[in-house]
Amino acid sequence: MVSDINIIYLPTSPWSVKVLWAFDLLGVEINKYDVYTPVRDEYWLRWKTGKYTGTITAPVLLYKDDQQNSSIIFESAEMVEFADKIRAADKPSLLPEQFKNDIIEWNNMIDSMQNSQRALTFQKIISSDEEALLSKLPSFFKSSYTLWLGKRLATNTFKGLASKYPAGTPEQCQQDTHDALQKIRTRLQENKSGYLFGDSITYADLNTVIAFQGIKPVDEHILPMDPYLRRNMTYLEIADQYKDLIEWRDTIIQNHFKVNIERLVQH
Repeated sequence: MVSDINIIYLPTSPWSVKVLWAFDLLGVEINKYDVYTPVRDEYWLRWKTGKYTGTITAPVLLYKDDQQNSSIIFESAEMVEFADKIRAADKPSLLPEQFKNDIIEWNNMIDSMQNSQRALTFQKIISSDEEALLSKLPSFFKSSYTLWLGKRLATNTFKGLASKYPAGTPEQCQQDTHDALQKIRTRLQENKSGYLFGDSITYADLNTVIAFQGIKPVDEHILPMDPYLRRNMTYLEIADQYKDLIEWRDTIIQNHFKVNIERLVQH
């Protein structure tokens, strides 16, 4: 029996939120939560997981298997698949067998869109939003004597974050988003159930709904977001072109999402 489930997550990160959401829908209890702060906690996370090289970020899932051997999962999709296998008996699968391959292929497309959105956000902050760029710096780096160093540190930090989400030019990122949104619209028109696959919510719906945080974030009382990120992840022109999809997103949130899911976890 699986035990000691520990999730290390980044608050308001789309990948972290959808994992928390999936575990909630599947009735899988998480025993321990650790909040991860980028840059500051990277060495701790590498020590915690034993991953000393390569890219690392949250969420990360640690647990003990039937033989009490420690295991680690680094990919959010694998975390959801893990939870789906040990879900509560009365909870439906988020990865139903008849749609599993379709959902995996779909989520690859959505992940690519999210990478473009994330890269575009960081590019915007670096190039045109100094207030956001400096918002997380300690006060020491904001004085007239040290601001130059603070700007350099902040810029390098955001460039490092952007490098984790490979994407093209801002124009290409925008086009990738439009292409994905057209596919979402077409899929919903074809399925006609209000869900992307089948007649009930699946991981494809979760992943797609959370991706809209990079276009028009939901209200703060539903899912908190750093105000600087919120303004740099809001594209009202795109949202206006896809009002039907925003309405679909809001319906899924209303029917299936536990408001302030991150604030309900017990630390």
